[in-house]
Amino acid sequence: RGWPELRTGSSGEPRLHWDGAAVKGLEPQGPAVAFEADAVALLRRAQAVAAACENDLRDLPAAGDGALRLERTMRRDDCVAWMLHERGAPQGTCSQITMRTSTPVDALVYAIYSAEQRLQWDASSFAAFEELCPGVPQPGAALGDVIYCRMPAPSGMAEREVVQERFLLRLPEDGGFAIVMASPSEAASAEHVRRRRGHGPTVPAVRARTALSAYILRPAPGGTGVQVTAMSQTDLGGNVPSWAQAMAKKLGCQRLVQWSHRLRAHCASLAPELASPGGLDAIVAASLVEARIFGAPGIATQPLLRHGVVHCARIPHLGVLVMVIALLCLSLTQTGRPSP
Repeated sequence: RGWPELRTGSSGEPRLHWDGAAVKGLEPQGPAVAFEADAVALLRRAQAVAAACENDLRDLPAAGDGALRLERTMRRDDCVAWMLHERGAPQGTCSQITMRTSTPVDALVYAIYSAEQRLQWDASSFAAFEELCPGVPQPGAALGDVIYCRMPAPSGMAEREVVQERFLLRLPEDGGFAIVMASPSEAASAEHVRRRRGHGPTVPAVRARTALSAYILRPAPGGTGVQVTAMSQTDLGGNVPSWAQAMAKKLGCQRLVQWSHRLRAHCASLAPELASPGGLDAIVAASLVEARIFGAPGIATQPLLRHGVVHCARIPHLGVLVMVIALLCLSLTQTGRPSP
């Protein structure tokens, strides 16, 4: 078994354990914090978005007061993606992936939740990914911590950083789990960034703000595989126009298939005995190893540990998302160039 067990803590919260010991990298790293977000309220919002997407797939009428509007942007094999348009929230994305794999839900939760694991398969998405405080029980049987993410940008543009309060919850109705996140206030975000300055990059970055980000992981319908619903409503900040952000996010949905392949391959490498010889898991895992050896663009390399914090050593490849933002911003130079 190459992943920890998800056990229930003293307050009902899920906790990752290796034979009774906390997962390495999730131990206390600083003072406890007072959380501003409500884990249960975030989960309800995420479930409402997921339910709206399910209704769209079934061609059912939208529920609610019409505040949320969906725009389906992709449907390919077992992957579907939408743009989210919601009053009072940044334009966002939601995707649903049905992963035909023998790897259990617990392993996928570990691969997404642990910073060390995440950077082993998704390092091209981050300049830094750090857990800033220990996980502590929160109301609603949630485990709460705070994470810091820093996203790379093309030359001439500032990197984006975001602070998120993160909560891990169990979904008792179907054996699944949810990871829900939201940014705290600007004052709280600034304080978290100030505390971490000695651990990583100190070059100023534009502060992005997340209204809602979530992963909902549950056994796939029919009992074969795992269904992953991922969503994000994040304002990238700076002077990037909202229409440019929306177009970049829409094109970023096209990377969904690659993202899911990397996640599945990493989980297969955690438990190679579950990947049948010649099966899809084995093929994807072998492809990822080959890409790492020969340096295929866009494939994450192994993380580096510096000053006790995991940072990524990524291949110099510009993602579709940041490239589109850069090109769209450059196209505005005829009418007034936004500051980077």
